[in-house]
Amino acid sequence: MEKLKMKDLHVGMMDAKDELIKATPEVKERFIETYIIPENLDVKSFWEKHYCFITGLKGTGKTALLRYIGIMAEEELNSLNSFILFKSNFNTYDKENMIRLIDKNFVNSLENYSNADYEIIWKWLLHRHIVENISSNHGKDNLLFEGNPAWDTYEKFVTNPFPDTKFKKIQKSLAKATVEINGAIFDGNLGAKLGFEFNFDDIQTNKSKLNDAVSTADRLLADIIPLNRKMFIFVDELELSYESEESYRRDQILIRDLIISVYRMNQLFEKQSLNIKIICSVRSEVLLSVDASGKEVNKYISSYGYPIYWNEACAVGTRHPLIELFINRIRLSEKNAGSHEVTSDKIWNKWFGSTTEGQDMEQYILRLTWFRPRDIIRILTLAKTMRPSDETFDNKLFSHIIIEYSKDSWMETIEELKAKYNSEELKAIRKIFYGYYKEFTYEEFLIQVENTKKLFNPIPNVLNKPDELLDDLFRIGVIGNISKGVQRWASRGEEEILTGYMYNILVHPALRKYLCSIKNPAFKPPVNKKTTAIKKEEHQGEVINVSINKGFSFIKAKDVDYFAPLRNYKNIKNGQNIHKCKVKFNVRYNNKKDKCDEAIEIYLLP
Repeated sequence: MEKLKMKDLHVGMMDAKDELIKATPEVKERFIETYIIPENLDVKSFWEKHYCFITGLKGTGKTALLRYIGIMAEEELNSLNSFILFKSNFNTYDKENMIRLIDKNFVNSLENYSNADYEIIWKWLLHRHIVENISSNHGKDNLLFEGNPAWDTYEKFVTNPFPDTKFKKIQKSLAKATVEINGAIFDGNLGAKLGFEFNFDDIQTNKSKLNDAVSTADRLLADIIPLNRKMFIFVDELELSYESEESYRRDQILIRDLIISVYRMNQLFEKQSLNIKIICSVRSEVLLSVDASGKEVNKYISSYGYPIYWNEACAVGTRHPLIELFINRIRLSEKNAGSHEVTSDKIWNKWFGSTTEGQDMEQYILRLTWFRPRDIIRILTLAKTMRPSDETFDNKLFSHIIIEYSKDSWMETIEELKAKYNSEELKAIRKIFYGYYKEFTYEEFLIQVENTKKLFNPIPNVLNKPDELLDDLFRIGVIGNISKGVQRWASRGEEEILTGYMYNILVHPALRKYLCSIKNPAFKPPVNKKTTAIKKEEHQGEVINVSINKGFSFIKAKDVDYFAPLRNYKNIKNGQNIHKCKVKFNVRYNNKKDKCDEAIEIYLLP
C-alpha cells in the first residue's frame, strides 16, 4: 500500500459543533473514535451527580465535551438532547429587547447593572425550550413524561400562557421585523420565543407576566410523572466581545443570569425528581468577567462545575492524552486506507521524528499547543494544507508551518481578551510585544509599557494597568515565568505570574515567530544579594514621580528610572533627591527632619 501523505489525513474541524453539524451515525462514530476523554473525568458524573457546568480556556475542548456527553447519553440512556447557543440563537435585537423588556433605562444606568435581574426571562425561556423540544419529538418513543392531564396542562400553559391577549390572534403573522400594536413595540423574534405580548413602555406589567408565568410553570412541572428516559439541554457559546460598553455590559449580565438560571432550574428538577438536566459550558475569561458583575456566580461554578485540564503528568511509559488525540486522527486515516498499523507506537514511529529544534518531539508539540486540543487540530490542518505531500511530522514540516501557526495562535489566544478589552486596547497589547524581547524582567516590561504609551493618544486604559495586564496574559498563556531554567505556565496548572527578582517573564514559544520576538542582548542572571559589592557611581537626580507596582516602587527621576523593593521607599516623596549607583545606592532626603542615609540593594536594567 502506498504510504499516506498529509493530504490523506482525517483532520476534522477546529470546532466540534462544526464537525457535528451533520450528525449522521457515521459522523458521530468517527467523532467518538477520535475523541480523547480528559483523564480525571467520569462522563457519567454529569448524568448521575450534580455537575452541570464545564469550564476552561478557549480551545480546551468544552464544546467537544458537551457533544461527547450528548452522544454517549443518546447511546446509553436513549436521551432526548437539545442545544441552546447564546451567540447563535439570540441575535443583537433579541438581547437588546430582553434588556428593554424589564429595564428601558439600561443604557442610562450602567453603573447599577450589578443589581439588574434577568433570571426570570431565562427561566421562562428554558420552560419553553423543554416543551418545544418534547412536542417537536412527540411520539410514543420520545415521551419523557406520562401523557396524563398534568403534562397536558403544563404543555398548554407554557405554549400559550395568556390566551386572552392579542398575541394569540397575530401569532401566525409575526415576521422578523417589529410591528406596532396599539402603540406597543413588539419584536417578532423575541416575542415568538417568549410566547406572549409585551410592551416596552410597561415594565411592571412585563415583570408581572413573567413572574406569573414562571411561578405557574414551576408549580405545574411538579405534578408531572417522569418516565425512564432522560432529557439533556446543553448550553454553549456564552461569549463576550467588547464591541461597545453598552453591548458588553448587556451580554455580561445576560450571561451571568443565564448561568444562575441553569443552576436554579437544575435545583428545581432535582427537587422534583425530574429526568431533565441542563449542562452549560463557560470560558474561563468570560466567567471571570461575569463573576465581577455581581451575584457571585463563581460559587455556583465551584460547587457544580468541572474544569477541563490537560496538564496532568502521565504515567511512565505512556503518552500524553493530547498526543493520543494527534495519533487517533492519523489512526482513523490509516484504517480507512486499509492499513493494519493501528497501534500508537507504530503510528508514532511512522509519522513523527524523534526531535525537532533540539527538543523531544512529543514535548515540543505539547509546549507548542498550550495543552489544548484545538491547537493539535490546528497543526494537523496546517500540515494538510501547507505541506500536502509530506509524509512525516519533522523539522522540515514544522519550519514551514510555524509562522502561520504562530499567527493563528496569536489571533486565537488574544480572542480570550475580547471578554475584557476593547479593540484599541488589544492593539496596544500587540504593540508592547511586537519586536520585543522573548525573555525579559518585570522592570523591563514596565519600561516597555511606558514606551508604548508614547505611540497612542489618547492612551488606552490597559497601559495604565500593567500588573493587571500581566495577570491576564499569564492566565491565557501569552506569557510565562522562568527561574534558573524552570518554566511556569498557566497551561501547566500555575495560577498566577510571579514578578520577583528571581523570576523573568517569557513569551510563549508558539507566539514568538508572529511577534518577531528577539533575544534580549542585555539579559543577565539575577544579581546575588550576598556577593554583590557596593559601587558608588553616583548621579544626583530630583524625584518627579513615585508609583507602586507588585511590591516594587518605581522612582522616576530626571533622565533616570529606578526600581527598588517597596520596603526601602515607604517615605520617599516627589521632589526629594536620590543618588544612583549600579547595584546599591544611597537615599538621602533634603528635608533634615526626614534625613536618611541607608545603603540598599537595587536591580537596575542594563
